[in-house]
Amino acid sequence: MMLDNDEVGISTSKKMGEHCAHLGYNVMIDIPREHKDWNDELVAKVEQDEKQSILEQITRNKNICNRRNNNEKFVKR
Repeated sequence: MMLDNDEVGISTSKKMGEHCAHLGYNVMIDIPREHKDWNDELVAKVEQDEKQSILEQITRNKNICNRRNNNEKFVKR
């Protein structure tokens, strides 16, 4: 079960989990770790991944520019 990370969501998860387990189902309860609900958790992860990707692109471009500048210095000498 994947309900919200608030008092109602946690309480409901426990109650529903106990009920389903009593009926013979295997139950796994997963609560969002950092945000109130799974959508917020997902949006934050996507934003984090996008920021990381942008930083990696900037670093790659900076390295390419540095190599070009170093090569130009060698050619001029």
